[in-house]
Amino acid sequence: EEMSHQMTFSPSAAQRSFLAVAEELFKDGVRWGRIVPFFEFGGTMCVESFNREMASQVDNIAHWMTDYLNGPLENWIEENGGWDAFVELYSQQRDSMFPPLSYLTKVLGLAALGLAGVTIGAFFAQK
Repeated sequence: EEMSHQMTFSPSAAQRSFLAVAEELFKDGVRWGRIVPFFEFGGTMCVESFNREMASQVDNIAHWMTDYLNGPLENWIEENGGWDAFVELYSQQRDSMFPPLSYLTKVLGLAALGLAGVTIGAFFAQK
């Protein structure tokens, strides 16, 4: 979050700043534990853009993230089991930290998460 506050959010400088941070994040190699902060950083950049009344940057940031995932990170992700491996890894870690939830609790949690996603999407669509 602190890094995004220091970034320049002008349209011309934002992409260079995004790429510089992404390259710094992965300079010592790609790991799942670095891909999570990559998403967090992109999300924080989106929020900062919105807060600075530059909501148009949100689509750009999503494209930059997609391009980076489908570019420099694509081979590593595929070689390491793809997104299924990511989900399995973090599901195992979560299960070891928290007791198993009932099926109903999982369904209700996913429904709430889906509703939150739709609400956020509608909010951004109105801006």
